[in-house]
Amino acid sequence: MTPENGEPTGRVTPAPGSAAPTARPSTGPQHPHGTRLDSWIGSYADRTHGMRASEIRALFAVANRPEVVSLAGGMPYLAGLPLEAIAETTQRLIATRGATALQYGSGQGDERLREQVLEVMRLEGIEAHSDDVVITTGSQQALDLVTRLFINPGDVVVAEAPSYVGALGVFRAYEADVVHVPLDEHGLVPEALETTLRRLSAEGRRVKFLYTVPNYHNPAGVTLSLERRPKVLEIAQRYGVLVVEDNPYGLLGFSGDPLPAMRSLDDDGVIYLGSFSKTFAPGYRVGWAVAPHAVREKLVLASESAILCPSNASQLSISTYLENHDWRSQVKAFREMYRERRDAMIGALAEHMPEASWTVPDGGFYTWVRLPDGLDAQAMLPRAITALVAYVSGTAFYADGQGADHMRLSFCYPTPDRIREGVRRLAGVVEAERELVEIFGTAAGREVRIVESPAPDLT
Repeated sequence: MTPENGEPTGRVTPAPGSAAPTARPSTGPQHPHGTRLDSWIGSYADRTHGMRASEIRALFAVANRPEVVSLAGGMPYLAGLPLEAIAETTQRLIATRGATALQYGSGQGDERLREQVLEVMRLEGIEAHSDDVVITTGSQQALDLVTRLFINPGDVVVAEAPSYVGALGVFRAYEADVVHVPLDEHGLVPEALETTLRRLSAEGRRVKFLYTVPNYHNPAGVTLSLERRPKVLEIAQRYGVLVVEDNPYGLLGFSGDPLPAMRSLDDDGVIYLGSFSKTFAPGYRVGWAVAPHAVREKLVLASESAILCPSNASQLSISTYLENHDWRSQVKAFREMYRERRDAMIGALAEHMPEASWTVPDGGFYTWVRLPDGLDAQAMLPRAITALVAYVSGTAFYADGQGADHMRLSFCYPTPDRIREGVRRLAGVVEAERELVEIFGTAAGREVRIVESPAPDLT
């Protein structure tokens, strides 16, 4: 049947007395470049094909069972918060300011919260203006926005070795070429940084920024020394390289006052990323970036195009908490609690795994453990899960699959007793692996699978 213009309608009119045709469900689009598993595989952007599966994500459903001691996830211990008082404050916020809290907001973030962020950063020596601050959905979004603004496919990001797994996922998503620079017990090695930048310059490769976690490093647990900070900044400035300072743990040192941020030494050459996830609660997903003025303008535009605006409800909840609670004392309580857990971790390692070596962090959530010669943390992980203990293989923290001889252990969430029990179980797994290595030798030729997008409690 056709309408007056003669074009077919796509409908079939049954003959009088006949039954109407039965509609058949669509079998989906048929694409010549698709597969039975994914009809759209030929339509993805090129960068999508570089995404890789995590070699450990599938194990976390098991690792999160209560009988498993997880030394893997970087989850803050939120039972230490005054939850009843926060609940009352939140109820009052919605009752009195609900029309604002539940509405759209500014793409740059709530002005009062940006002013309060300045108070937080002054503890690390940063003097800025609230206009310099961009509120983001966690500091992870800030890192994504910065990378989006600066990276073309093939551009180089210089990052510490090892480096935060979530950052490596972002860099890979934007098709950056990650070049690692080594750490030691005093943090990023300036001489190695200069050698690397000189080599890359001679090769004609463009380095867009240096990514660093200077305080209580994730995963290595080390801190960039005060003596090295100006050296790193001077080298970066000389080679025209921006510094991205990711500092979620800066207030969680176990001794003394917070260290001066790198941003406090250089306003124009450093983008600072901060977060309330570790000092308050990650569920609110509130972080921020402080950037030079021109960069800040572009960060706001990029954020607006991605999310329109950060959550008003989360921002006002954080702002109200900072206004009405003694947040400095809360941070101090967290520091003491995590120091106790750090001591339990280091003591248990000394007792049960003396053949290994590890960093002794002066803050933060993690220690970085080097296994005895010949052991492979990635290959050993499934057997550790069977023994009811979990960790993160060191391979997750390198862009090129290095790190099989290391593991990251987190002490932030389990109680001290659970930490000691977890290390005891882990020591049994390590000893069994050592016996296998002595009998059969080390494994060779295993496939390297790089962690791309970590599960939330892996970060």
